[in-house]
Amino acid sequence: MRLGQVDAGSDPPGSPTRVAYDTLAAKFGAGINGPIEVVLDPSRLRKMLLEVRRGFRDAIQVARTVTFNYAAVIEAHLDASLRRVDADLQELVRELPAAALDIKSSAQFEAAVSARLHGMRNNFPEIADFLVVDRDGNRLYTTAPQKAVRVNVSREKYFSQLRDAARSDVVISEVIVSRSNGKLIVVVARPVRDSQGAFRGAALATLKIEEFDSLFRTLDI
Repeated sequence: MRLGQVDAGSDPPGSPTRVAYDTLAAKFGAGINGPIEVVLDPSRLRKMLLEVRRGFRDAIQVARTVTFNYAAVIEAHLDASLRRVDADLQELVRELPAAALDIKSSAQFEAAVSARLHGMRNNFPEIADFLVVDRDGNRLYTTAPQKAVRVNVSREKYFSQLRDAARSDVVISEVIVSRSNGKLIVVVARPVRDSQGAFRGAALATLKIEEFDSLFRTLDI
């Protein structure tokens, strides 16, 4: 299209404006330098801007709705996981023999308790570990492969809540860093008490935050 309008292409060769003109044409193709004059009706321009603004507003509302729905999906998944895990922990607490929580005699219960924990873990891909600790926070049984690593959770907030509150039931921790593998986890914990109500230890489950992050990434956002 020939517009017949003056541009830098008619400037003397070698002049700054001509060099800039030629460079743009060489990089982006003929016509890149062609000026086009556009005349807009102010009233139509205002209407166009209002339409653009309305479009942005609608897009933001859709994004908010979609985000809320995705959050609800993840929340429902997490709630279901917590309920199932807690049900298994309650059953485990009822079945644990009192002697199994004594570190001196734990070796004789190792096979049975560990098999029980592994059976529980097979049902939960989102669980990093099921474990049992004694009243001092020492890990006695676990599904984690690093059994040689000594783990003590007595300084963790969730453990002190179980130990120090006489009527503590289930405790769900904040997001913390696992002492065994350094990954982010949430701990679900239930106390083990004797017939007099004395604290003897705890049954724990650690949920992998990365599992829920993976779920979020699979959503079509």
